[in-house]
Amino acid sequence: MVSIEILRQIPCFHDLELGALNAIAQVGAMRTLSKDAYLFRTGDKAEALYILVSGQLLVSRDDAKGKRLHLASITPGICLGEMGLSQGAPRSADVSAKIDSVLVCFYRSAFEELVREQPVFALTLLADLSKKLHEANHRLENRVSLSVKERLWEALNKLAHAGCISPPPKVTHLAAQIDATREMTSKALNQLVREKKVEKESLACWRIFRS
Repeated sequence: MVSIEILRQIPCFHDLELGALNAIAQVGAMRTLSKDAYLFRTGDKAEALYILVSGQLLVSRDDAKGKRLHLASITPGICLGEMGLSQGAPRSADVSAKIDSVLVCFYRSAFEELVREQPVFALTLLADLSKKLHEANHRLENRVSLSVKERLWEALNKLAHAGCISPPPKVTHLAAQIDATREMTSKALNQLVREKKVEKESLACWRIFRS
């Protein structure tokens, strides 16, 4: 069982009435994940839907040559695993904890019960899925219309807080985010440094100069 207080921390449940929250709380479960532990791996059977409450998760997989690709970072409030669960498909990537993390889980029987008995739960998931599809379309449009340097600049601006990115991301992680090779991303980053848009102040911080 999940507490109402935990559910209220999750953005997609903010506007739900108490009755709906109670129903969701009754069938949810809590799960903790230690740093570097895997939530699931590529090919695993989809057994649950997860919502990250605290911590950070990494989505990754190996490419055809066995090279590790960082696909995304999961931050609190984000739902994951719903596609595999609803379609009965195996997991398409690895998900592990970057730091100690806490999740709310809805296993298959609970998920099916909520979709059947609580239409508002299904609508909440549809809204979350629609947001993900919109973001995926945005990335696709950017890949077609923007250069690697432009996509990298956009990604860096999203990562920057008060003009600083700390700790700086690995180039391989940035490359996965902007759908480019490591070499192309490294070249684009060096161009931004030469243009004085990015300054590598130290190993712990990159300074971003927005125009």
